[in-house]
Amino acid sequence: MPFLAAGVWLPSVMSATRLLRDHWPVVTRVSGAVLIVAGVLLASGRLTDISTRLAG
Repeated sequence: MPFLAAGVWLPSVMSATRLLRDHWPVVTRVSGAVLIVAGVLLASGRLTDISTRLAG
């Protein structure tokens, strides 16, 4: 059953990811920058402060 569903939905998924594939270099750079910022915040202990503040 999962293979049948994958076969039915594959064309729509491929067309939906076309935008992502067209801008892949930008997506890669932005996600890399987010990971670096998250790592710096985690290493400095500020990520816990930000999470606590956002939680209320």
